[in-house]
Amino acid sequence: MERDATGARIASRLDRLPPPSLFVLGAVSQYVGSALAVLLFASVPAAGVAWLRVVASAGVLLAWRRRGVRAGRLRGCVSSRHSA
Repeated sequence: MERDATGARIASRLDRLPPPSLFVLGAVSQYVGSALAVLLFASVPAAGVAWLRVVASAGVLLAWRRRGVRAGRLRGCVSSRHSA
């Protein structure tokens, strides 16, 4: 129950953010990822750095959407699509 309240608070905060701030947050994320990738080029080949960035992005997305999957929201969407 406590996680639902926390998730609702975070969602309400994100709803109040203006779209330009989300754009800036995305740009900062891109630049930080690129800066970390440049530092890794000395020890990891370019394909390995690209793979690490993809895996890190997937991890962030999974952590972000994990609660929705666990609550069955996504399963309901998939089953309603196939039952029609």
